[in-house]
Amino acid sequence: MLKTNNVLVKQKNVKESLDDSILKIINLINYDVAILLTVSRNKDYIVLQSKFERHNSAFKRTFKEVKYLRRDLPNSILNLVVKNKEIITFSKDKKDFNKYLPFIEGIQHEIYIPLLSDYGDIIGCLYLGTFNADNRVDMDKLNNKNIEKELTLVYRMFQLWHMKKTETEEFFNVVSIMCETIKEKEPYMLTHLYNVAQWSVAIAKELSFDKERIGRLYIAAMLHDIGKLYVSNEILNKPSFLTEKEFKLIKKHPIFSYKIIKKLPRIRFDIDEIALIAKHHHERFDGKGYPDGLKGEEIPLESRIMCVADSIDAMLSIRSYKKPKSINYIVKELKANSGKQFDPKICNIAMKLLMKTKVENENILSNPIIWSTLVIATDKDVYTIEGIIRQFNKGYVFETDLFDFSNIEKGEIKKLSLYVRGKKNINEYDVKLDYLGKDKVYISKLELRPFVDTFSMHWELNGRLTIGPTTEVNVDIFRVGGSSLSFSISNFEVKKHNYEDVLSLKIFFEDGTKLAVTGKITNNYKIGVKYYYEYKYVNTPDYTKDKIFKQLFRKQIEIRKIINESYKK
Repeated sequence: MLKTNNVLVKQKNVKESLDDSILKIINLINYDVAILLTVSRNKDYIVLQSKFERHNSAFKRTFKEVKYLRRDLPNSILNLVVKNKEIITFSKDKKDFNKYLPFIEGIQHEIYIPLLSDYGDIIGCLYLGTFNADNRVDMDKLNNKNIEKELTLVYRMFQLWHMKKTETEEFFNVVSIMCETIKEKEPYMLTHLYNVAQWSVAIAKELSFDKERIGRLYIAAMLHDIGKLYVSNEILNKPSFLTEKEFKLIKKHPIFSYKIIKKLPRIRFDIDEIALIAKHHHERFDGKGYPDGLKGEEIPLESRIMCVADSIDAMLSIRSYKKPKSINYIVKELKANSGKQFDPKICNIAMKLLMKTKVENENILSNPIIWSTLVIATDKDVYTIEGIIRQFNKGYVFETDLFDFSNIEKGEIKKLSLYVRGKKNINEYDVKLDYLGKDKVYISKLELRPFVDTFSMHWELNGRLTIGPTTEVNVDIFRVGGSSLSFSISNFEVKKHNYEDVLSLKIFFEDGTKLAVTGKITNNYKIGVKYYYEYKYVNTPDYTKDKIFKQLFRKQIEIRKIINESYKK
C-alpha cells in the first residue's frame, strides 16, 4: 500500500501543484500519457479533467476541454477501479486482454491509480500509459521512494482541489434550492430574483466592478428576498393593499434574509458581506428606508445598486396586485426618486441601460447561476424543462428535479436549445451535449443564436392575438422590432398546430395608435408561469412597418429627452 501521510505544500495554486506532481511521476516512470479523471458522486459517470501527452522529449497538455465518459462502457477497466478501489496495472500481452480494452488505442501498458477521499470514497483516478511494449512498470517500481513521494502529493493536492470544487457545487445547490422554495411561495418571485441579479450585474459592470465583486453582488441579489420564507403566502400574494401590521412584517424580510445567508457554507464568497448587501437593499439614499435607516454612502454600494435593480424589475414585472409599467414610466420614476430613494449616479446608469435599443448579445452565462428552460426535441416528442444552468468545469451543467433525463437516449435527440431571460431579451442558445445524467445535463458548449432584427427595443405594450376565426387572447408585448416582436401570455399556451397559420396581432401603442400585424410564431418557451413567443411579421404592408419604425424612433426620442432633462437637474 502507498503511504498517504499529510504533506504540507506551499500553494501557488492547488491545480498547478497537482499537475506538476503528475508530470514528475510520468517522467520518473518514462510513460507517454497521463490523464486525471474525476468520478461523480453517484459513480455513474467519469470526467476527464486534464491530459498530458509526450511530444518528443517534452509533455504538452493536449486536452483542453472537459469530457464525460459513461462508467458502464463495455470492457472498461475503470469499472474495476471504481468497484475495487485498488491500483490496477494492465498490459496488452496479458491473457485477459480480449476481456478488457485499453483506455487509449495502441497503448501497451497502463496503470490505473484510484484517488480516494478521507472517508474512503473513490473520487478520482490517475491514469498512466505507454506505447513502449518494453517499458512495463510493476507495483514494486511504483513503491520507489521518489515516485511514492509524488503520488502522496497527488493524493493530497487532488483531495484539496476536489474538496474546493465540490464545496462550490454544494453552495450553488443550496442557492438553487432556496430559490425554488421561494418560487413555491410566490410564483412570480423566481424570475424576479434572476432579473434583479442581471440588472445589478449590468450596473456593476458600468462601475467597473471586478469579477469577484460582481460574483458577490450576483449571489446577494439571488438571495435578497430569501427572508420572505418567513412571511405567509396570503400576505405575499395579496391582491389588495397590505394592512399596517402586514407591511411591518414584510419590512422584516431583509433581516430574515441576513440571518439565513449568514448560516450558509463559508466557501467561495464572503458570506458576511453578501448577507450585509442583502440586508440593506431596502435602505433609501435619503435615510428613510429600512431596516436601519442608513443614509447616502452609509449604505453599501452594492445595496444601492440592488435597490435600483429591484425597483426596475418590480416595475417591469407583472404581480398579483399590478400590471407591468412602461419604460417611459420607469425612467420618470427613477428620475423623480433620484437622490431620494435612489443613488443619483446609479440612477443615471440605469436610465442609460434602459435607453439602449440595439439588441445586445448579453453575456449572462458568466453569472454564477441562472434560471433557464431547456428544450429537447426527439422524433417522438418535444420536452420543455425548467431548471438552473451554471458553469461546471470548462462547460455547463443544467440541473432540475422535475425531469428524469435517463429516459432519453442521446442518439434520439434531434435538437437541443436553451433559453435564458436577460435584462431585456430572451436569449436562445444552441446546446452541444456531452452527457445525460438522471437529473443533470452536462454541456460542453453553448452558442448564442443571433437575433436577426437589428433594430428593436424593450417596450412593455398591450396586444391582442387572434387565433382562428373565434379565439382572441390578450398578450404582454415586451420587445418590438422592425421585422418581429416578442410577447408573453400568462397561463395560456398557443397550440403547436397554430404555428403554421398566419395570425393577426394588434399592438396598442401608448399614444393611442393601434396597429395590426400579420405574422407567424417562430418559437416558444416557458419560463416561470409565462409562455414566451417570438412572432415574425408575414405579409405586413410596408406602410405598417413604417408606422412601427416611427413609433420606435418616437419612443427613443421621448426616453432620451427624459434622461437629458434629468442630467440638467
